[in-house]
Amino acid sequence: MNKILLISIILISGYKLIAQQEQNSALTLKNNVTLSFLGNGSFMSLDYERLFFLAPNKFISNSFGIGGGSEIEFCLNGSSPCSSTKGLLTVPHSLTANWGRNRHFFEFGIGGTIVIGNTNENYFLYPILGWRIQPNKSKLGRNNFRLFVSVPFSGIETEDILWIPIGISYGVLF
Repeated sequence: MNKILLISIILISGYKLIAQQEQNSALTLKNNVTLSFLGNGSFMSLDYERLFFLAPNKFISNSFGIGGGSEIEFCLNGSSPCSSTKGLLTVPHSLTANWGRNRHFFEFGIGGTIVIGNTNENYFLYPILGWRIQPNKSKLGRNNFRLFVSVPFSGIETEDILWIPIGISYGVLF
């Protein structure tokens, strides 16, 4: 009886070890560096993203980055010239849930951008809705692509910065 129990435990353990080796290689790549254009209050930002896999078709992403934006002024009076635009430092961050199939994921969550510079509004909080292509089984190598929409809760018409609600990100997993 003890021999049968011991053989059963060894066989079950071996089966578990083999199953763990066959995991999707993309699921083991949990770090991502992305270059984002527009969509988060920045013209361009460099972001670090950490992925937390819940299942092969579900994961949570947490990102933090640094970018640049621009102060914008519209001059309606033609007699006086506008002052020059000034660059702003932006710090975008987000927490999103991703759910999908194969390589395509629907993304939803919340994000914020800290704006450092001479502005009236220094923080923007916004919902994020997006579509992400995430590699699986190395079909895309380690590259991912993301298209997203974000509109600040305070509204798209900000006093100081030009907020473009549509953004694009391209990243590399490692």
